[in-house]
Amino acid sequence: MAFYNIASSINLTILATIIFFYTASNASTSVANVTSQSSSLQLEGKALLDSGWWKSCSNISSLHRKWPNINCDVIINSRSYCNWPGITCNIAGSVTEIYPPSDLFIGNKFRKLNFSCFPNLTLLDLRGHWIYEEIPPQLGDLTKLRVLDLSSNYIHGAIPPEIGNLSSLQNLDVGDNILNGLIPKELGQLKNLVTLDLSDNRLIGSIPLTLGLLTNLTQLYLQYNHFRGAIPPEIGNMSSLQNLDVGDNILSGLIPKELGQLKDLVTLNLSDNKLVGSFPPTLGLLANLAQLYMQYNQFDGTIPPEIGNMSSLQNLDKLTLSRNQINGSIPLGLGNLKNLVTLDLGDNNLSGPIPSSLGQLSNLTFLFLESNLLEGPIQGELCNLHALSVLYLANNTVSGTMPIEIGGLFSINELDLSQNKLEGPIPPHIGNLTMLYTLNLSHNLISGEIPYEAGFLQHLTLDLSYNKLTGTIPNFSASFNQINFSFNNFTGPIPCNLRRLFPFIVLLATRVYTETK
Repeated sequence: MAFYNIASSINLTILATIIFFYTASNASTSVANVTSQSSSLQLEGKALLDSGWWKSCSNISSLHRKWPNINCDVIINSRSYCNWPGITCNIAGSVTEIYPPSDLFIGNKFRKLNFSCFPNLTLLDLRGHWIYEEIPPQLGDLTKLRVLDLSSNYIHGAIPPEIGNLSSLQNLDVGDNILNGLIPKELGQLKNLVTLDLSDNRLIGSIPLTLGLLTNLTQLYLQYNHFRGAIPPEIGNMSSLQNLDVGDNILSGLIPKELGQLKDLVTLNLSDNKLVGSFPPTLGLLANLAQLYMQYNQFDGTIPPEIGNMSSLQNLDKLTLSRNQINGSIPLGLGNLKNLVTLDLGDNNLSGPIPSSLGQLSNLTFLFLESNLLEGPIQGELCNLHALSVLYLANNTVSGTMPIEIGGLFSINELDLSQNKLEGPIPPHIGNLTMLYTLNLSHNLISGEIPYEAGFLQHLTLDLSYNKLTGTIPNFSASFNQINFSFNNFTGPIPCNLRRLFPFIVLLATRVYTETK
């Protein structure tokens, strides 16, 4: 019995000793953790002070009147930097967001901030802070960063490949800088990226194939750079892409048919490049497409039936194909695009008549068909476009008379029918176009007298030169900005109320203008 009591006593002693050392060990670990955390927070505060972004310690103190002339060490230890403008901390006092106010000038102090000291930083927004240094590679240490915005600065140099280490990054915007060099292939490692904006820089080289790995990306902006080579077909793997802008580069080659796989695409801008070939029919499968910009390239061939019918593209509101070498006729099926607001087919080699089906586009506001080989009359159905603001048909071979239905274009501001083969009189219904401020009918075969109703148009720039107009010039009561009646067969005196327009009135070529005394 005594032996049992002794053994029990020994066991209790051992147990107590174990508990003591275990508790002491945990306490030591806890103290170490607290000390480590406190040290980490001090490093964050010191890094903010040393950066000089918020000027001197005394200036920071003046932002907080309750701490006048406070010591810098006190600022660090009290974590008052969490209250500085543009700083957000978590509950533990660690900096999670840095977004300085717009009037804070960073300039050449960008690299003075030790970014490695901010392990919990999720947002760094430095747009528009007049930064004119290179991007520090240490930014790649911010593994929790979700938003990095360095746009609208003067940042130069290359994009460091270390940016590819930001595994949590969702938004990367370095647009509107003077960055040069290549796009690092390491950006393809940013699997969580949703927005990538590299626009308006001086980046060169080809678009890396690795960008095709960014399957969560919805916005890709590469416009206004100096990229060369072909558009990689791997872009078609970016299944979440909604906006793709590669305009204003030096890209060449064909449009990859794989772009037709981007079912969520809303905006596609391929303009101002050196792309060639015809349109891939797969573009007609992009059911969500709203804006398609393909102007200023070297496309040729006809507009394919899939693009012409576009029965699936009911969301399309802007279609610009100007300044290419497209030939053939304007597809009748374009009239099915009920939401179309802008249709720009100017400066191509399109031929044949203007299809009357375009008159079904009740939302159409801008119609550009100038500088083609279009022929035949202006269909009266075209005048059903009551929302139309701008109509350019100049420099074609359109013939026949101006339809009287033209008076139905109630919203028209600019009407240019110059350099065609129009004949017959100017319809008096032109006076119904009270919103008109530019009317150009020059270089046609228009005859007869200027209708009196044209005088109802206020503040008009009017060009009727190089026609076969006759009779006297009406004594318009309306005010004009500029008029050109030269190279016609007018007779009679210049109306008194037009003489005050000199030198804005042009009445040249006296051989075809006779003033009757």
